Amino acid sequence: PDDGIYRTNLKAYETWACLGQSYDGADTGLPGSVSIDVLSVFAGWSPIDTSLGDADHYMYGEAGNDYSGRNLSFVDDMDGDGKSEVLVSAPENDDYATNAGKVYLLMSSTHLGTTAIRLADVGYSWTGMGLGYHLGGSTTSRALAPAGDVDEDGYGDFLIGEPNNKSEITEHGMVYLHLSSEF
Repeated sequence: PDDGIYRTNLKAYETWACLGQSYDGADTGLPGSVSIDVLSVFAGWSPIDTSLGDADHYMYGEAGNDYSGRNLSFVDDMDGDGKSEVLVSAPENDDYATNAGKVYLLMSSTHLGTTAIRLADVGYSWTGMGLGYHLGGSTTSRALAPAGDVDEDGYGDFLIGEPNNKSEITEHGMVYLHLSSEF
């Protein structure tokens, strides 16, 4: 019978008591019932009132409308300090051409301990190759990813996508593999 409780209506923080009745479709056998308590697995978080201004670190873009931080990715340790690196995209950066895009690599060994990081001062960056190419992703794409250790040198490698690349090589976008041995 329908008890009116549907799984789509259950909340993780609720506790329900249900009465289950067995019926295997046969008319023979002993009918029975059992009371079942369905307990919550997750009770939820307490409300936290905090501000992004309380962040431990922050990075800020080079220019207005770059959309710095639209895409982010961690990369396995590339410099042997045992810490992950961070890729930050600014897909509408205009350094090379309008909306060509730009991607920044923040090495933890260089930037750890720095509260405010100006992306303009980051040592490693790449710019898109043409008008509207959106290096690092556009509004609908995610174009940064760790690649593991492709060259087996013990350090992380990564991929950067340029989804709107329409160069003489391709009309369908490009993906660039960067090896940690380049740095």
